[in-house]
Parts: sequence; C-alpha cells; structure tokens
Amino acid sequence: MTTKDAETLLMALRMSLVSTLEMINQYQEYIYLTDVQEARRALAYLRDDEKKHAAQLMMLIQKLDPVQAHAFAEQDLIDIDWQRLEEMIAQRESVMAEKPELHPGH
Repeated sequence: MTTKDAETLLMALRMSLVSTLEMINQYQEYIYLTDVQEARRALAYLRDDEKKHAAQLMMLIQKLDPVQAHAFAEQDLIDIDWQRLEEMIAQRESVMAEKPELHPGH
C-alpha cells in the first residue's frame, strides 16, 4: 500500500469513526425520547453495537497510524477529572430536560 493509499484509508476510517460516534448519540437520543420499552431495548442494542464498531475503528486506526498509536499510548486516563466530567454531563442533561427544543432532531 502506498503512503497516499494509507492516508486515504485513514481519512476514510476517521470519517467512519465520526459517523459511528454520531449514531451512538442519535440512538441514545431516541432512547431518551421514547417510553416504549421494546423500542428502547432495540435502540440500546443498536447503540451498543455502534460502540463496538467505534472501538474496532479506533483499534484499526491505531494499527495503521503510528502517530495516533503513540498518542493513545501516551494518554494518562488517570489524570482525567472524572468528577468534573460527571458534573458537566449532569448539567447538560438538566438543560436538555428543561429545553426539549435543544434536542438534536427535535
């Protein structure tokens, strides 16, 4: 595979990753919007399947891109401020509950 082909493939994989992450969020939004339990279970299954796809794409990108692999290896997840992250998520959920017009696809 030429360098150009490898870069083209990596760009396509990254675009696929973005699309996959967007679908995870979209399925989660659908789950949030419905009270139909059968639909919620089916949507959760689809969301979780997309999460697997995202992980697989990330692994493939790391395998094909040494710079990306190094960046992942250097990340220290212990330094993430998990409490602050949880606060930000709770704040977003609160805003979304108060203003349904802010929901994507609404």
